[in-house]
Amino acid sequence: METVPSARIADILREEIAIITGREKNEVEPDKSLAENGINSLGFVELLLAVEKHFQVKLMENAMSSADISSVNALAAKIAEITQACR
Repeated sequence: METVPSARIADILREEIAIITGREKNEVEPDKSLAENGINSLGFVELLLAVEKHFQVKLMENAMSSADISSVNALAAKIAEITQACR
């Protein structure tokens, strides 16, 4: 599995959140929570599926905390950590 920088992962997450919420990508703020960016519980499931598709990781099978989803950047860092561990 290829190592993807956290910044690139955050960019992809912002694209996916924009699709899910109907917002523009530039409206998705990486330092704000998923909820503040318009992600509800159904949107979170959609986002998990997108992460699995893009990065071949299943977030729910990895130890995640509420801090890991406290912002787009935090989630990106967690995905980067998981993908690096899978190398």
